[in-house]
Amino acid sequence: MGMVRLLLVIGVLGAVLCGCAPQSHLEPIRVGASVDPQMQMAAALYRGALRAQGMAVTEPIRIAGERAQLDAMSADDVDLFPSTVPVLLAAVLPADRLAAETAAGGEPTEFGDAAYTLLSRSLPAGAAVGDPLSGEQVVPVYRALRFGRRDIKALNKVAGELTLPDLAALTVQWQAGKTQAVLVSDWLSQHGLA
Repeated sequence: MGMVRLLLVIGVLGAVLCGCAPQSHLEPIRVGASVDPQMQMAAALYRGALRAQGMAVTEPIRIAGERAQLDAMSADDVDLFPSTVPVLLAAVLPADRLAAETAAGGEPTEFGDAAYTLLSRSLPAGAAVGDPLSGEQVVPVYRALRFGRRDIKALNKVAGELTLPDLAALTVQWQAGKTQAVLVSDWLSQHGLA
């Protein structure tokens, strides 16, 4: 019995060290999306990227507003949702504190974006935000314990490749009747994520 436990511990440690957190695959990743059609499209792109990694992912759960999505994440009802740094900051900080913090300049990050640093410090415990290339970019907000390094890399690749004009164009095509799954598959293939 002792040998079985030792092998199990070694297997779990090996999975964690290689970035394949075993708990990330126990149940499907629950993706949230606001009622904004662009965020629904972004959620579909993240969902597609995770599926390409071999993960089971649910259909996006519509939850109105970033604050409600963060609350759902804290309640363990959602594992991932897309947003932007400015919208998230407005959801997690009172307007007067946000104004004071941004006026003070904050600490720059490797991206040169003090807003990102402020946001990272203001998220609920266990929540993380993907690495933005700019403050206006769509970023993944996720429960860190549900994702391994490889999964986070895929999420950040979507964020790095997805521009707001691209997202707007995809959303227009979707609303005009093109199948969302086809749009997602084409976009992921074009960006090396399929």
